[in-house]
Amino acid sequence: FVLNEASSVTLSVYDMRGQRVATLMQGSYGEGFYEAAWNGGGHGGKTAPDGIYLIRLTVNDKMIANEKVVLIR
Repeated sequence: FVLNEASSVTLSVYDMRGQRVATLMQGSYGEGFYEAAWNGGGHGGKTAPDGIYLIRLTVNDKMIANEKVVLIR
C-alpha cells in the first residue's frame, strides 16, 4: 500500500468469524510505499489453520481495504 502522508496504520488478519488472527503492522508510518507478508502465524505463536481470511487495512481509523485471502499449506 502507499501512504500519501504520515498516518496511523493498522494491517490485520481476521478469520471468517471476525476474530483477529494476527496484526501485521500497527503504528505511525511516514509517506511512502509499504509491503507486508503473512506466514500464517497468529497471536501467541499459534499457526492459523488452512482457510479463508480477511486482510484489513485501516488508515487514520478509516477502513481502506478489506481483501479475502486463502491460506493453503
